[in-house]
Amino acid sequence: MNYISSIILSFLITFTLTPVCLSQDSGQLNLPDGAKMRLGKGRNNGIAYSPDSKKLAVATDIGIWIYDAQTGEELDLFTGGTGVCNSVAFSPDGNTLVSDINGNYLCMWDVNTGRQIRTFFGHSHYSINNIKFSPDGKIFASGGSGGDLKMWDAETGQQTHLFRWYVNSVINNNISFSPDSCFLATAGFFKTIYLLDVETGETVRWFDEYNTGHTDGFKIVTFHPDGRHIATVGSDNTIRLWNINTWKQRNISTQHPGEVFDVAFSPDGRTLASCSQDGTIQFWNASNLQPLNKLTESTGSVREIAFSPDGETLVSRSIEGIIRLWDIRDVDNITVRNTITGHFYGGVYTMAMSPDGYKIFNDSYRTSIQIRNPKTGTQLHNISGHTGRILSLDFNPHNNTILSGSADGTMRLWDADTGSELHTFIKLIGDVDSVLFSRDSKTAACLITLGEFSGVPYRRSSILAIFDVATGTERYRINAYNAPPTSTFGYKPVFHSTLHSLPISSIAISPVDKLIASSSNDNTIRLWDVETGKHQRVLTEDARYCNNLTFSPDGKILAGINRDNIVFWDVHSGKQRNTIANVHDRAYFTSIGFSPDGKVLASGSRNNTVRLWDVNTGRLLHTFIEFDDRNYGVRYTTTLAFSSDGSTLASASNDGTILLWETFLSQPTAVEPNGKQFTQWGSIKKTRLYQNYPNPFNPETWIPYQLSSPGDVRISIYTSDGKLVREIDMGHQAAGLYYEPESAYYWDGKNEIGEQVTSGIYFYTFTAGHFNATRKMLILK
Repeated sequence: MNYISSIILSFLITFTLTPVCLSQDSGQLNLPDGAKMRLGKGRNNGIAYSPDSKKLAVATDIGIWIYDAQTGEELDLFTGGTGVCNSVAFSPDGNTLVSDINGNYLCMWDVNTGRQIRTFFGHSHYSINNIKFSPDGKIFASGGSGGDLKMWDAETGQQTHLFRWYVNSVINNNISFSPDSCFLATAGFFKTIYLLDVETGETVRWFDEYNTGHTDGFKIVTFHPDGRHIATVGSDNTIRLWNINTWKQRNISTQHPGEVFDVAFSPDGRTLASCSQDGTIQFWNASNLQPLNKLTESTGSVREIAFSPDGETLVSRSIEGIIRLWDIRDVDNITVRNTITGHFYGGVYTMAMSPDGYKIFNDSYRTSIQIRNPKTGTQLHNISGHTGRILSLDFNPHNNTILSGSADGTMRLWDADTGSELHTFIKLIGDVDSVLFSRDSKTAACLITLGEFSGVPYRRSSILAIFDVATGTERYRINAYNAPPTSTFGYKPVFHSTLHSLPISSIAISPVDKLIASSSNDNTIRLWDVETGKHQRVLTEDARYCNNLTFSPDGKILAGINRDNIVFWDVHSGKQRNTIANVHDRAYFTSIGFSPDGKVLASGSRNNTVRLWDVNTGRLLHTFIEFDDRNYGVRYTTTLAFSSDGSTLASASNDGTILLWETFLSQPTAVEPNGKQFTQWGSIKKTRLYQNYPNPFNPETWIPYQLSSPGDVRISIYTSDGKLVREIDMGHQAAGLYYEPESAYYWDGKNEIGEQVTSGIYFYTFTAGHFNATRKMLILK
């Protein structure tokens, strides 16, 4: 075997990344370059105990957290360029664990180092939501939302069996190995339980709802530790025990009033636990299903439970993102041993920062407002009171108050120090989508959307309402868009000189001229007088599908996103000033925000980056890479906020985290001899090779990387069997980020003699000094 073939074989079998640091605070673990703090730990999606009961793995939207199962302390965060992880499972020896990556493929990790050992492909079109190891550690199984069940050889990484339509597409805990590793039980499509022979892959036995008593199919199946019985949960939310040899039903329980999400046997087989939508955990006598004890965890549903292998602890995961460790040594007196927080139920979609940078306010995709200190990451308050999801936040620096709008139809004012509610401005049947303070904080504006959401946007009316903050009184309303009657079909919007002809998508309030701007899918932006509510001007130039409106600090420029581009308008003339085209990665912009001096605009997009732009020239100044994941749109930036001195930029994400970036905007800007600003903001901590830019049905691609120190750079491209296709000596390069297509290495898809390569899998090796890394890429033509 030649040298490069051995490299690729090693890459396929023992793909490794840099180990993570274990001594950092949780807000510092595996931060991307340029970030100084992470708030939140990402939405939790799955939990698993290590075999020795000492560690707990939590699959999240940002990677895999490893906790001390006794204390709840964060030990590690496995990222390694991963995307969203939905499920995780430890090997029986506890040395490795397997997780999915974005639901598309599987990854095996070294538990002690955090390194990726091996990757497994085969679920590319469906989301993996369940992974289980066989008790002997030789095989693990994975189930996907497309109904496919796969078995893998844990030693070789080879797929051993594939079963079509053998798992329920939407349930996480629907596969279970027998204790002797001979059988695999699965709750599958067609309302059927399958018992599979692990060695041969044959179906040993199957049972459908007609001979089990369950109505409307199965959701969950799990083996009893004795290997002779299984527990099943049906869509009727009954729990039943069966003898797998005779398939005779032993017992049935119908105690849960809500949907049952998970069941688990204790290691000694004496107890069965179940969790439900009603927020309870019920313990049962496993022999007769008589109730033993019930725990009420929270107001939210409990999605997953697991017994520790030593049988002393039960871990639960709630829809609120809270993980609780229960001491169950005395089943009649169960107490909470530890609580793990920081995992939100959903993403962070609205955020505000206090001018001094010491408070960040954000939603948690539900009904509460979190106030945190971004310097330390500690939570100061959790404000509750809304009964619907929070849709918008704004901060009043003059009297330290927070304005919130919600899907419960209210706009409320809160004390940022105490968390107490000061006033409810409005209460109606509808959504308060956006809330804004005027610059002097005397006026509050909100966007109200009326009408039930029916999938037809034009059937919801848009109202702009203006309030006096001191008295709480409403000054006036602007009926900016009046929806047609519900019986109207085939509605065609007609241009109106002073009103929108489709619902409003975003609003912004000018810090200077007392103007409110509103955008709509009717391809117009309209300016309204804050004092009188009168329509002032309409902007139509490049205003198609515009949203995320924001004024510059001096009020002279209005910026917005029209999906592909960022557009700047002159407020007084209404003319377009300039445009920033999203030619990078072909991913849509999702959020924008001006720096305090108005010279820099920050943008977030679906390509996992936050970028800084020169407002006057539209030139790209810097790119922050949030995570190395080319599965665009799975994780993306939802909103941005600068500190008052511009030194910190906060970017919130739908993965449930907020990253704080060091921008250095408050420091004097160095310039190169040719007058250009330096684009090296801060220092590159590590040399890295990133995933190539996907370019479907085109032979060309770009390979991005970064250098922590100057060095000679070489890129070599190989076929999947190790044959050299192209080698490029790029010479000596300065330290810096080579991420954008303009600076990344461009490969035209040709070999050394100029021939176009065929479609297929290729490997590219990046060498810079002593650094060497290899990645896989797919070329489709």
